[in-house]
Amino acid sequence: GGPAGFLEAYLTSTDPAYLDRIYEGLSWVRSRTDFSGCRAALELGSGHGFYLRTVYDQLPEDMVYIAVDHDPERHRFLKTILEGAAQPRKLVLLCADFLSLPLKADRFDVLMDFTGTSNFSFDNDGFLPEIVNPLMREKARLFASYIIFERFGVNTRIPANRRRWFTEESVLEGLTGLGYKLAETYRTQTVSQGGVFEDYFEADERVRTVVAVGERGAANAGTD
Repeated sequence: GGPAGFLEAYLTSTDPAYLDRIYEGLSWVRSRTDFSGCRAALELGSGHGFYLRTVYDQLPEDMVYIAVDHDPERHRFLKTILEGAAQPRKLVLLCADFLSLPLKADRFDVLMDFTGTSNFSFDNDGFLPEIVNPLMREKARLFASYIIFERFGVNTRIPANRRRWFTEESVLEGLTGLGYKLAETYRTQTVSQGGVFEDYFEADERVRTVVAVGERGAANAGTD
């Protein structure tokens, strides 16, 4: 049981290619994550903290990091894991509904979205970065990854009205529509099976992760 038990179960029951894809996306985004000058970061759907644990040693001491997830069990897991960290950080684990976050508008200068939007889109309408946009400052940075279906199967679990948030074109358009200039995007290899914990796609579907890094309101003086 406990965190070690979950991790072991996750790693042994998840297809190795799927795990490789997770780590591929994490290492790509880690090497591009820059929190310099940031005061507050918001993570959507922190889950078991794969992303947070990847960048934890890069968090500035004075930056507040609010990780939101609706599952208290995941937060308990994450808390246990992070309690052993050598450098304590200003970390708030917030268990709440994305549609009614008790947070101040115009507060955050970093948006972390490591498949948080994708997980939200399985069961909810709307584009999550747009829903939380009032919380973000004008010059916000974005570090994100999205689950993208290269092909929807005959018995896909994704309802027709939500499929666009699982297509690269719509997701990237949604982000640029919010003013984020995407400096770089990266596509992982496609995978065709997940595992017990990643069973959201069918055998005839192909899924990849698209990772994006960008910012908005950056000074563009002297450039066109």
